[in-house]
Amino acid sequence: MIHLPQLDNIEKILNKKNLIISGIALLVLALATFGTIFFFIKRKKK
Repeated sequence: MIHLPQLDNIEKILNKKNLIISGIALLVLALATFGTIFFFIKRKKK
């Protein structure tokens, strides 16, 4: 199998994009979780 340097670069770029996408997804999940917890705490206090 011939390995092209271009394919390696594309794979690296895709890996970086996947890392960024998963990072954003984790942030959104964390924010949603904190938001839900915060909302329930606020509701219980009233």
